[in-house]
Amino acid sequence: MSNRTLPYGFLTVECEGLSGEAEIWVTHRIDFLHLWQAFNQRDETKGEEVIVIPLPRKLRIFSNVFPKLRVWLCPRGAFNKMLHRELQEKKGMQGYVEEIAPIAEWEEDSV
Repeated sequence: MSNRTLPYGFLTVECEGLSGEAEIWVTHRIDFLHLWQAFNQRDETKGEEVIVIPLPRKLRIFSNVFPKLRVWLCPRGAFNKMLHRELQEKKGMQGYVEEIAPIAEWEEDSV
């Protein structure tokens, strides 16, 4: 019997606004499946990175029904590129995503 009050798991993450690590609770089944796929597809020998982006609250009106995370599998160095706001301002969102070059991405119903 499952307990719906317990999270599926936890992620220890690096975050731009924090000096150390933070923990994200994975509370949605689809988010857990997306993360499972990303970490199983990741090639650690190439230094590939799994980047987790919380979706904005305005897109999560029914927060218990829909996933809360966008998951990207990216080449080495993508996280550091994401920290450069000038890159996003210079190239616009499309150019920014192209520069980070996600190998694969998961969001909402892309299981």
